[in-house]
Amino acid sequence: MTNITFTIPSVLNGGGGEKKINVEANTLSDAFIKISETMGDDFKRRVLNSDGTPRSLINIYINGKNAKFSSGLDTELKVGDEVYILPAVAGGSHDTGGEVSDLSEKELDRYSRQVMLEEIGYQGQLKLKHA
Repeated sequence: MTNITFTIPSVLNGGGGEKKINVEANTLSDAFIKISETMGDDFKRRVLNSDGTPRSLINIYINGKNAKFSSGLDTELKVGDEVYILPAVAGGSHDTGGEVSDLSEKELDRYSRQVMLEEIGYQGQLKLKHA
């Protein structure tokens, strides 16, 4: 088993600040199993699909390189590797003719957990805003 460091941002840590956790794992898949056991169901629900694969809006970096461009969850880990889990950030602005149709940057920050949930997502949060 290889000792690696997992860095989890506050938004995926229930707002508890950035968290660094050391785990022993040979592959990224093994590491996700162990980190999910440590972090609990709430973390697992936010980060992983029911089949154990990362949700589409979750980016995983190993030593600064996106795991999607290596072997994904089958990527073999080495001693001292640092794994970062980051939610995708989207945004920008466009003229809506004075009509408010998007979530503001402040709203995206405030509701980031809901936006990340597959069950709610960006469109669901937008509907809630206009309700």
